[in-house]
Amino acid sequence: MSGSDDGTIQFWHPQTGQCVQTLSGHTSTVLCLAWSEKGDRIQSYSRPILASSSADHTIRLWNPNTGECLHTLQGHMNTVLKVAWSRDGHTLASSSDDNTIRLWDGQTGHCLRILQGHQNSVWSMDWSPVEPLLASTSADLTTRFWDAQTGDWLKTLQGYSACVRALAWNADNQTLATGSDDRTIRLWNINTGECLKKLRGHCNCIWSVAWSPDGQTIASGSDNQTIQLWNSRTGQCLQTLRGHTNWIWSVAWSPDGHKIISGSNDQSIRVWDGKTGQCLQSLQSDAWVMAIAPSPDGKTLASGGVDRAVWLVNLDTGESLKKLQGHDGWIWSVAWSPDGQLLATGSEDGTIRLWDAQTGECLNVLQASQMRIFSVVWSPDGQRIACAGSDSTVQIWDINTGQCLKRLEGHTNALWSVAWQPAGRLLASSGEDDTIRIWEVDTAKCLKILRIDRPYEGMNIAGATGLSKAQKATLQSLGAVEKG
Repeated sequence: MSGSDDGTIQFWHPQTGQCVQTLSGHTSTVLCLAWSEKGDRIQSYSRPILASSSADHTIRLWNPNTGECLHTLQGHMNTVLKVAWSRDGHTLASSSDDNTIRLWDGQTGHCLRILQGHQNSVWSMDWSPVEPLLASTSADLTTRFWDAQTGDWLKTLQGYSACVRALAWNADNQTLATGSDDRTIRLWNINTGECLKKLRGHCNCIWSVAWSPDGQTIASGSDNQTIQLWNSRTGQCLQTLRGHTNWIWSVAWSPDGHKIISGSNDQSIRVWDGKTGQCLQSLQSDAWVMAIAPSPDGKTLASGGVDRAVWLVNLDTGESLKKLQGHDGWIWSVAWSPDGQLLATGSEDGTIRLWDAQTGECLNVLQASQMRIFSVVWSPDGQRIACAGSDSTVQIWDINTGQCLKRLEGHTNALWSVAWQPAGRLLASSGEDDTIRIWEVDTAKCLKILRIDRPYEGMNIAGATGLSKAQKATLQSLGAVEKG
């Protein structure tokens, strides 16, 4: 069973792989699917009921026997990110980008109550085994507990979260740049684990960082629609490049260091002069551009995005050269082999595709289990590929045999970025567990865990008076320690 960007839900035969049923009704991407556990209690159907949530702001309840849509639940004012049934199958909870949770009667489709209190998108929620307790987590960096019967907000867990979404190695093999949801770029010494510098200037999440080929300048792209250029030695912001009108997902330098390329939700790719910051070219796309990569010779640009296609473009003229098709989901990452002969692409469909850059032929499809792939990178010798995504592991693949050689396990949440050290011995990975891990590739051992400091990191609260247990627990979740 799967939900798609085209608004459909499809059921698949587990042995033949054939689609056996398609449910149509949503008008935008289907983001979450959930079965009721006790379908016989809902309108006397013998099979569980399927709930689906969508970017069209609605939830739909389906009878999978007939494909009939039983109810369309309307009320949310933005994308519905998650749906979850209560254990008895009577009540459906939904969470949304409109900052609310709604509880629905599974039989009538009526909204029972609206849980309000979060200050940002509610990413997820789940029912306690001991109902009627509901837990929710949000982009406002809190977890809240609710009494589902009364709608009362019972408790808030306030911690520090800073998903690390971007990684890039310096050519010196010792320095790592990271970009985070806390709006900072940080430079780390990998040998000592020390944070060398914090670069502040963006006013929103940072999705991409890239070193200039000479290792002197860092480019960063952010939700705030700007690219900033930084002096890596002083930490000074040298320039702010403006022109995009939506989030910037990806930034890259041309191999000669003369140009910066950026891809954005405004459906454009921009090429900038690396010295003056002038926009030299704007290439229009039909969809959000999630990933870009110039070829090693600097002549061709590869891009991928929401339209599920890989585009090859002449970087000098802007002429479209090839369109590579085959992925069934958004393309989050594109990467050229070191010799420029092959292109690897990673997608939400759980696959890495290897393409012949000259002919456009798909040479191999690597199936990375059920995870959505957010980052793909080549080894410096061009013999292996590392990928990272929603299942919290880093996978290393042999491109000649198509076999997964290693799984690096230790992260506790989705990974957004993986980067191979230029020397080839180490890998860095980062994601939503707020850590950066440094791995030795040959042994698959985690050598170091780098953490962004929390607000009260290291503060000793031993002997502090007037604090309740709850207050102490909150301070400790923010980095405080209690050492007598």
